[in-house]
Amino acid sequence: MKKIININLSGRVIPIEDAAYESLQRYIESLRRYFAHEEGRDEIINDIESRIAELMDDKVKKGAQAVTEADMALIIDTMGRVEDFEEVEGEGTATAAASATGSSNATAEESVFTRTTGYKPRGRLYRDTNDKILGGVCSGIANYFSIDPAIVRIILVLLVFGAGTGIFLYLLLWIFLPKRPLATNTVAKRFFRNPDDRIIGGVAGGIGAYFNKDAWTIRLIFLAPLLLNILLEVLSAIFNDGFHHTFFPAFVGSFTGTFILGYIILW
Repeated sequence: MKKIININLSGRVIPIEDAAYESLQRYIESLRRYFAHEEGRDEIINDIESRIAELMDDKVKKGAQAVTEADMALIIDTMGRVEDFEEVEGEGTATAAASATGSSNATAEESVFTRTTGYKPRGRLYRDTNDKILGGVCSGIANYFSIDPAIVRIILVLLVFGAGTGIFLYLLLWIFLPKRPLATNTVAKRFFRNPDDRIIGGVAGGIGAYFNKDAWTIRLIFLAPLLLNILLEVLSAIFNDGFHHTFFPAFVGSFTGTFILGYIILW
């Protein structure tokens, strides 16, 4: 029986065989040596670790008990080894790619790392079939602008409950944007649910870690509309329903629903 351990990689808790974990450590260490004198090396390593964590998590979600040594070797081959980067350098190219496209249709032009500036060329806007919840619109937009898909999804929720145009806009983009499995959108920091600092789902802990803020501050922000709504109801009862028909209870109530829905979506 091979020993299985749980590791936390880029905010994901992943079961992995001990031998596979050693392979992962050797691979990450080789990357650290390779990028040792590179500007922005920490962000590059974080990007690679984030993508590796996604690939490992996919294995587990598909039913694997743990990431095996064979799985790890395949992931490393997919990401690219240091030898591959050196070979690309030897050919005089400007970039050293370290990404997995998730599809044979994705092109080398969509490499996530650029040796000099870190610039990722922007092509046409697509719906991303590799990282979708509904139609891949939000993940496609996030991939185009190299931002976290969660940010686009939060903006969409605000548009739905704020201006009321979010659903119409999403449907239009779903209809008119072509779909395509895009190269992985790796950003230096991504939203994640923090399993080590959670009360319900770890959403507030993850947001706090993302913005380097205390998790309780984020929790209070989520709770503020609800607490204010309760306070207004109490005042309304005390003053014989005097506050009940004012603007504020309705305003706060709508924000309460939006914050709760936003939390559920991030969960």
